[in-house]
Amino acid sequence: MEQPPPKPFVLIDIRTKTSFVEVLYGENADDPAPFILVVSPQYVARKTFRALPINIVYIQDYVMKHADSVLKEIAIIRRDAGYTAHSL
Repeated sequence: MEQPPPKPFVLIDIRTKTSFVEVLYGENADDPAPFILVVSPQYVARKTFRALPINIVYIQDYVMKHADSVLKEIAIIRRDAGYTAHSL
């Protein structure tokens, strides 16, 4: 039996908050219930081998470089597990 094709999953928006960044993914740009991936300074520090505190601009740069690769893969795994949001 054939598996159905995977649902489309595209980057919708990147929202910068005071101390973290939200990355929104969905089936399309108008998705009424996007998946929200929260990227924290602690996660970026761990992945880049930097000490805290990390400037929000550095977190934004990390997200921009990885939004279509590593972060998207994490979001797909969590979405497929039934979640609507995940914090890193």
